[in-house]
Amino acid sequence: MKYFKLLLIGFFIVNQFCSAQTSSKIIVAYDEMVSLMNKHYFDATYSGVNWPELTKETRQKIIAAETQEDKYEHIQNLLKNLKHSHLAFNPPFAQEKEIEIPTGYPKNMDFQFDSVNGNWVVTAVNEDSPAEEAGLRPGMVIKKLNKWPTAELYKKHGAMAYYYLRNTLHFYPKSKIKLTIDFKGEEQVISYKLNAFSGKYEQLGHIMDPSEFREKTLDENIGYIHFSIYLVNPVRKAIKAIKKMRDQGVDGIILDLRNNPGGMAMLSTAIAKEFCTENYSLGTQKGRETTLKFPVFAQPKPFKGKLVILSNKYSASTSEVMAAGMQTNKSTVVVGEVSAGMALPSVLVSLPDESVFQYPVADFKTVDNKTLEGIGVIPDVEVSHTLESLEAGRDLYIETAIKIIKEGK
Repeated sequence: MKYFKLLLIGFFIVNQFCSAQTSSKIIVAYDEMVSLMNKHYFDATYSGVNWPELTKETRQKIIAAETQEDKYEHIQNLLKNLKHSHLAFNPPFAQEKEIEIPTGYPKNMDFQFDSVNGNWVVTAVNEDSPAEEAGLRPGMVIKKLNKWPTAELYKKHGAMAYYYLRNTLHFYPKSKIKLTIDFKGEEQVISYKLNAFSGKYEQLGHIMDPSEFREKTLDENIGYIHFSIYLVNPVRKAIKAIKKMRDQGVDGIILDLRNNPGGMAMLSTAIAKEFCTENYSLGTQKGRETTLKFPVFAQPKPFKGKLVILSNKYSASTSEVMAAGMQTNKSTVVVGEVSAGMALPSVLVSLPDESVFQYPVADFKTVDNKTLEGIGVIPDVEVSHTLESLEAGRDLYIETAIKIIKEGK
């Protein structure tokens, strides 16, 4: 009994020591986060709040909090006072999971989806894929993933819900996926085997993406290009495809930026230049310490046909910079929905406690001094998916883009 008491005392001392060490690490991480904000956060007004007082109060709350989770929650609540995108604090421990199953190896998703009238709806299915063979079709509403109601994402993640669901599907942990779907009022379950991811993940720092890329020539002699993120390899593929289509003499090119969350900002100029006959600028990125312009230089052999950019509510950041800059220069027609309005250049850093902190360092404005943050890119022609069009196998975005190119508008 004596030894048992000694063991309990020893356990208590070690536990208290570890807890103190963890608390100290969180405070160090918090102080570094505040220091980074004070030096580099682009908005010196901090959305009109009393930032020095709030940070002081939050530090005291962190010290007083008993659990690690509560300490991190105070940090996240502090940042909620600032009404800007690209501002996030991710603690080192696993966050709340909507799907109570572990992460698996990357899988081919084999279908695309979008939100229509508050539901997740299949918009396209890869030909000859397990998903197509199992009967998955455009227009099907995804009600459940396993037993998890997918509609809950809207309540918890807002504009980021699409990216969360996409990543969940790409890293689905089981060999088979079970989708409860609704099609034309009838509910059914579709299950099929998932193949290992056949593409290549692109990574830059804390950014990692399955890097989807598609190119084809439509029957109307119009080129179509889609890439999922602005990183070096996907952009290099897009530029190669643009040059090939230029040499083939296509009538126009559809550049599909739907669901593209952005990436490296300056890569927007690398694509824009392929359509450039005279020098211009996409806009200016201005921070506390630096001002960065986005120049687009005329090329010896640019594509001179019609360019249509497709955008939707999940097109963000660099996608918005390029679409808005080229739209202002009359280099493209933008078709689709108002974009995400999340166009602040940002930095991701690892903190001493292994948390990851993302914060915006500048604001972007087009050459006519328009900001995109909280507003988005306003399309020249507004188009959205409808259940009826998807059920009929139609993509209204692409149909509209083809019409614009053919009419020469």
